Amino acid sequence: MKLEQAFTSWSGGKDCCLACYRAVASGLQIRYLINTVTEDGQQSRSHGLASKWLQLQAQAIGIPLLQPKTTSANYETAFTSVLLALKQEGIKVGVFGDIDFNAHREWIDRVSGR
Repeated sequence: MKLEQAFTSWSGGKDCCLACYRAVASGLQIRYLINTVTEDGQQSRSHGLASKWLQLQAQAIGIPLLQPKTTSANYETAFTSVLLALKQEGIKVGVFGDIDFNAHREWIDRVSGR
């Protein structure tokens, strides 16, 4: 039986980690972690963590990390581009950990629905 492929939006925090864990436990195959970083690639856009710490997390759990560089102005466009590239690979499911904030949930639904 082939598992359904997915990605996890990865901030490095507890919410995305728990969501990823539950997704795997429910039978999804998490192919990538996605974390946007600043233009210089040094810090995550989500929490301002050093990108190297997120890379170490990904290595520790054995899931490749994609870190597209973004600016505040092109964040949505860059994120959407990643989603479209993943869709080309057959990855149509996204796992997000921080959906309790309604405005963010609405943004995820809107951007992911493209």
